[in-house]
Amino acid sequence: MLSPLSLSNCQLREPAESKCLLSYCRDQKPSLLKVNQVLVPLLNQAALLGSFTLMEFFIPDVEDGRTAEGMYQSIRKFNTDHNGAHLSARRIYCLRGTHDGQRFTVAVGQRFERLQEKVLAILFDDIRNCYLICTPNRGAIGDVPYLSGQNEVIYSEDFEGAP
Repeated sequence: MLSPLSLSNCQLREPAESKCLLSYCRDQKPSLLKVNQVLVPLLNQAALLGSFTLMEFFIPDVEDGRTAEGMYQSIRKFNTDHNGAHLSARRIYCLRGTHDGQRFTVAVGQRFERLQEKVLAILFDDIRNCYLICTPNRGAIGDVPYLSGQNEVIYSEDFEGAP
């Protein structure tokens, strides 16, 4: 088993040890040298072992790709118009971190225990440097999403082919 690998303020564990594998350490902005020497070989090893696959974009419980895209754009528009968010183009699949002293893992399509709701989308506000975790009752069609600061997130994984 690999032990946690420290990369600046970012930790990456063997895929079997975590629900959310960091595919790109974008949030911690590691140097390109560190990414090339440490992160890329580890991700390649995980892919060769068959334990690392990127998730294709989806919205939970929506079968049709066009409908999923429309719903995603509506969630983005709601957060831009009603919550003043300045959203990055990232399509985020999952996060792992610590908020208010408690660890959390959140993934699109999974139940977020803190809110007792399924996560529909995870967005990133690049002005406020925070993640917006959107559920049916928070951030998707009403209210404000659950917010987690960039500094609280240890792992992030974008959907396959996401910008």
